[in-house]
Amino acid sequence: YKPNEVSKLVGRSKTHINREEKNPDNDLVPPPLVTNNRREGYTQEKIQKLRDHFGTNKSLTEEDEPLILSIQNFKGGVSKTTVAVHLAMYLGLQGYKVLLIDLDSQASTTHTLGKIPDFDIKEEETLYTFFHEALEGHPVEFRSYVQSTYWMNLDYVPSNLSLYNSEYEIAAADLGAEKFALLYSGIEQVIDEYQIVIIDTPPALGMLSLNALYAATACVIPCPPKMLDFTSTMQFFKMMDNVMGILGEDISYKFLKILPTRKKAKTQKNENIDVMEDNVLELAYKHFGEYMMENIFYETVALDRASGENKTLFEVEKPRGSPQTHRNAIKNVNAFCEEIESLICKTWPSMNKI
Repeated sequence: YKPNEVSKLVGRSKTHINREEKNPDNDLVPPPLVTNNRREGYTQEKIQKLRDHFGTNKSLTEEDEPLILSIQNFKGGVSKTTVAVHLAMYLGLQGYKVLLIDLDSQASTTHTLGKIPDFDIKEEETLYTFFHEALEGHPVEFRSYVQSTYWMNLDYVPSNLSLYNSEYEIAAADLGAEKFALLYSGIEQVIDEYQIVIIDTPPALGMLSLNALYAATACVIPCPPKMLDFTSTMQFFKMMDNVMGILGEDISYKFLKILPTRKKAKTQKNENIDVMEDNVLELAYKHFGEYMMENIFYETVALDRASGENKTLFEVEKPRGSPQTHRNAIKNVNAFCEEIESLICKTWPSMNKI
C-alpha cells in the first residue's frame, strides 16, 4: 500500500507517520528502500502496527451493537459471494474486526479465501457439525468453527458440500421456531469479538437461509439489472413477509438495501450494449425507491480476471491489461463498500452524535 493510502487507512498524515517512524523511541520501522531510492509498499501488518501506535483502531462503545449483515437473495448468479468477500476485506482493511460466515454448501467464499472446500476443509470444521450437535441438544462452542485468514482483521467460518445435509436435518427437527435461531445462538457466543458479522447465504429459501434471516440485523440484496432478476427480487420481498410469519416473530432490520450488481460499465466501444439494463435499473429505482443503494457494482474485465485467478480485486498485485482499468474497478468496489460502511456506522449511536 502506498503512503497516501496508508495515511487514509491509519487516519494520520504522511508527515506525522514519517516523523513517528524516524523517532528512535518507537518500534515503528518504515518499509525498506528498493530501486530508485523508493520504498516498498506498506504491508497489512505494518498498517495495523501504525493503527496500534496511534490508537486509531475501530472500536464500539457500550451503546453500540455489533451488526450482523446477511447478503441474501434466493436466486443464484447475482454475485452474493463476490459482494460478501469484497465487503469483508474492505471493512477489515478499514480496521473493523470482521467475521465472514460461509453458509452456502457450494462454498465459493471458502474457495475465494484460498481453501479447496472438499479437500482442505473437513466436515467437522463446517457448520454442519454445529447444527447437528445443536439439534441433538449438545453444548456447542461456536468459536471452534472460526478460522483466521491471511487478510487483516478478517476471520471466517468455512463451508463445504457436507453443509447441505443441515437443510434436511434442521427441517426434520421437532423444535418449532427454535430451529430458525440455531445460527443466531452460535453467533451470540462470539459476537463481542467482532464489530461486523457478514453471512454469505445459499441461493435458496431453505433452513440455512431462514437461519440467516433470523440472525441478521441488516440485509443487502444483490440484484443484476435483468428482468428475471428484477421480478425475482420482487418475489423475494413477498416471500420475506411469509418468512417473518414462519419465524414467528416481529423481525425488523436496521437497514435493508438492494445493491445493483453485474451491470456492464459503459465504454466508448459498447455505448449501446446496456440499454436494456438501464431500462430495468430505472424500473427498479422507481419500484423499490429508498431500498435501492446509490452505487452500482459493475461487471468489469478486471473483476473477471481476478475471479479467474481465485482472487478479489484487492489481492491483485500486478493486474493484467490496463492499470487504469484495474484502478477503475477498485474505485467502483470501494464506492459501494463505503456506502454500506456508512449504513453500518449510522446504526451505531456513538458515531452519530453531534
